Amino acid sequence: TCGPEFCKYLSNVVVVLTFILYDPSSRLVRDNSLKRFPTKMIDKFPNATIFNMEGNEIAEIPEKFEQWTSMKGINAANNRLTSFPNGIYNMKHLAILDLSGNLITERLYVSCTSLVQLNLTGNPLKEEVRQLLTSSPLKPVKIILKLD
Repeated sequence: TCGPEFCKYLSNVVVVLTFILYDPSSRLVRDNSLKRFPTKMIDKFPNATIFNMEGNEIAEIPEKFEQWTSMKGINAANNRLTSFPNGIYNMKHLAILDLSGNLITERLYVSCTSLVQLNLTGNPLKEEVRQLLTSSPLKPVKIILKLD
């Protein structure tokens, strides 16, 4: 048997994975060698729930990103991000955030109550940042910080 918090965590993961696989409102700009965030996507698809921008060369996400209030999953892995906009705190439905393989060094913790997984693998995080993230009282968020 699993405790109530862990069961809630697992059910959220299943829901998010279902959305990723079957959600017609998901948007992909993966592996396109983009250097700038495609801001027009926000206006064109205001109800997007999944956004996959993995494998580009994007260094900055605009503050306008927070207008995607229905967002449930973001894959921003393998870009050149050094931070993420503060508007992420307003994304009440965000469950999975993958920022692996970027250039993030400073503390980046998302206080979204719906967040169940934050992947920061492969970022040059400072040691004190790693310690803060792993000792965070906000659970059951799964924080992935594998050392490369």
